[in-house]
Amino acid sequence: MGNKRKINGGSCNYSLSNPKKRRTISADKSLSTPSKIFNLPNELVSKILLHVAASSSIDIFNAMLSCKLFNKQANDDYFYQKRSLEQFPLSRWYLTDGVLSFFKRCEKSGNVEALYRKGMVEYFSFHLRKKSGLEALMKAANAGHLESTYVAGVILVCSEDESTIEEGKRLLSHIKTNQEIKECREKLEEIRRTIWLKQDEEFLRPKKLFDCPVKHNIKRGWNEDEDYMHCEACKWNREIANVCRNLSGVSREYY
Repeated sequence: MGNKRKINGGSCNYSLSNPKKRRTISADKSLSTPSKIFNLPNELVSKILLHVAASSSIDIFNAMLSCKLFNKQANDDYFYQKRSLEQFPLSRWYLTDGVLSFFKRCEKSGNVEALYRKGMVEYFSFHLRKKSGLEALMKAANAGHLESTYVAGVILVCSEDESTIEEGKRLLSHIKTNQEIKECREKLEEIRRTIWLKQDEEFLRPKKLFDCPVKHNIKRGWNEDEDYMHCEACKWNREIANVCRNLSGVSREYY
């Protein structure tokens, strides 16, 4: 039999089945003293848990299992909006029903990483749900998610509508530094390896690129010392071509 002792809304469990263990517990005052965290204001506890949730899904999950108070507070939609997904694989093919349900809760709560992953799969995997995929990417982009801004901007630039193209260019202009572009490229390469791509030569083929007054000779690869890296038009033309090559499902020679 176990005995449960409640402490200011939390709970602590310890066993009394072993007499020796019972004597040890009573002799150790630290084990019978209420944890100081339960004396903190709920708002401060929530801030601490939110920081944990944004850093590690495993750590927040363990915290929720350890205490009813933590479980109640961290089960709020706002926590799912901020949950870190770094410890989950990018591919959804091998996720359990429980993890998929968790991802849906994150998406519904507006978690930008979950929306990015949903958008990438729905828009680019066989082109089955392009509308909902773009909506997810745009929602994450408008919330400031860097990688969603990168991909959604290129999708819009590849439109045939002039106003949509300009909206795509506006989105891309929010990515300011070469380091940010490099991070977007690396994330794109990583997620591309986890989704099925339909081969389509005309998919994601830009109709109108940025106009470069100098007409730099753009080379493939990454070299921040090249002159065209300081030309906004050439820089984004190269990135548009990079996304199109990676996500059209056809060989790079088409671009």
